[in-house]
Amino acid sequence: PGEDVPTTSPEAEPGEDVPTTSPEAEPGEDVPTTSPEAEAAVERALKLMENLYFKYTGRMVNSMDLVYMQEIAELTADEKLIGETMKLTKQKYMPKFSGDKIKSFKYFTFALKEAAEKERVRKNAVCAGGIAENVSNGKSFKNRGVLGQISEEEFNRRLGKL
Repeated sequence: PGEDVPTTSPEAEPGEDVPTTSPEAEPGEDVPTTSPEAEAAVERALKLMENLYFKYTGRMVNSMDLVYMQEIAELTADEKLIGETMKLTKQKYMPKFSGDKIKSFKYFTFALKEAAEKERVRKNAVCAGGIAENVSNGKSFKNRGVLGQISEEEFNRRLGKL
């Protein structure tokens, strides 16, 4: 009672303290950094999302919008990706009735998450031996790494492992 007892793993030997927390990131995922450059990039991405949200909706950001924006900023701080995705999402918006408009930043989150995931997969594919010349449009399956040409089936098999 009142004492801090270290948490141990069930596999630990008696007297051996092994933390049960999982690693920060799974293999193949980007490990979050707290460098000043990374923090500045996240801040710029957040500011961009706030400005674009106001531009496209005429609405000020509320606390829930900030939660969604922070979630996106943790996935990607790529300002070009964010700007293009939000612009395209706004252009595709179809009001359900006269006077209907976007009322929350949540409307943009699915498209932004999807775009960030596609970019992550594209970068991983290129980093994993350059298995695709252009993953985003799927038109070329030329290997840019040292392995030589690969088939479309091999490309898809490798892409599925990422």
